[in-house]
Amino acid sequence: MHAEDWVKLIDPGALVPQRTYAIVAHNVPAAVWNNPVMLREAMTEVEKANSDVTPLDFAIANMAWLNSPVAREKTGWGPLMISLKTKAAANAAIDLNLAIRGVTCSVSIYVPCPQQCFRCQDWGHHATECAGEECCGRCAGPHATTQHLCLHNNPCNDVSTCDKEPPRCANCKGSHPSWVRSCPVAKAALAAQAKHDEYRAGRYEQHTPFTFADSRMTSRTNGNKRAARRPFAPSPRATGPTSPDGVGSDLPDPLDLLTDPTLLPPNSHSNDIRTAN
Repeated sequence: MHAEDWVKLIDPGALVPQRTYAIVAHNVPAAVWNNPVMLREAMTEVEKANSDVTPLDFAIANMAWLNSPVAREKTGWGPLMISLKTKAAANAAIDLNLAIRGVTCSVSIYVPCPQQCFRCQDWGHHATECAGEECCGRCAGPHATTQHLCLHNNPCNDVSTCDKEPPRCANCKGSHPSWVRSCPVAKAALAAQAKHDEYRAGRYEQHTPFTFADSRMTSRTNGNKRAARRPFAPSPRATGPTSPDGVGSDLPDPLDLLTDPTLLPPNSHSNDIRTAN
């Protein structure tokens, strides 16, 4: 019996997650997809432009911009994550690049953003695994981010828009919230992840894990609970421009290729790129 048949027996409303292979096309013309409702048309355009010149079928499952609309409007370009349906197509795109709107765009394997704990604000684990002390992501104080309050006179109704008190990063001690991905500690975490065996080759091999939305399954019911995990001890805090072990200090900055260094609101925190990363 096929996997899809087994899933339907368990829950008729469930879907089997599709195995996809995410890549990043760099310096893609923003005009190829500037209307969210035109996703299917944009994917068809990219598929046709590249399937016509190679014997491979560049079938696309999904696409997502990895920088902000403001950045794309300003520059006219952006990094575009493309989730392909076959490993052969993904590796061919990495080897041969992609043609998009008449532009040859360089392509790299997509390295997902590392997890961030929104309890201690460290990178590399979830809050459910955290054994560290609670820390505010906005001011680095000893309280939850959701409990942050303005200390100045006439406190703001919405602390996320407060411009009277400078933020403070719990990781690098810089003047920005802890979730900003342009933080040197966040960059070091991504650089370290890019050096893992599954991404080091820069191509999809047998051991390369699922990426993008590969492991998600949509269901009418949501009764499955996450398995309990062993608590994760946070790493020491960074005090300088790089992480304590200096990871990424001599590497190109992969985060600048994947994200736009903008501040994300607390309620948009996510370790998946949906982007999305």
